[in-house]
Amino acid sequence: MENYVYEKEYPMGKELDDVINSVSAEDVLELLARQRRFMQEHTYTVIPEAQQIFEELVQDCDQLAKAFYGKIRATINYSSFIAKIELWCDYLAFDPNEFMYVLQKLSFLSSSIQLTPLTTGPMHIEIEMPYFTAIPKEVEQG
Repeated sequence: MENYVYEKEYPMGKELDDVINSVSAEDVLELLARQRRFMQEHTYTVIPEAQQIFEELVQDCDQLAKAFYGKIRATINYSSFIAKIELWCDYLAFDPNEFMYVLQKLSFLSSSIQLTPLTTGPMHIEIEMPYFTAIPKEVEQG
């Protein structure tokens, strides 16, 4: 029986490069202004169970950072309404006998996970958590 190897490369196409290069500074500033207006026009509230979930995941991620000689930072920003956990580790391994449960919890409970390999140091893992919710305007006015 032969070994199975699947390999394919997906380079960034010229069309995507053209889109990225066509975005002007004014477009970016307008997008940021719209986001700022949205945040100012809405009232935010903390999701009731968010604090407990966040604290548990911080402890789980702290164990990852400790086991893999990394660094952890957890932040809840009440101005931008973002809660996130960040890890910097040279590597991570999710063994079924050890940390697979953390990966499963993170994939189920987080709103996004971004892994960024850094050329100047350890890998950066950024985990955004659902912590705040915008109250719909109809409820605010009702």
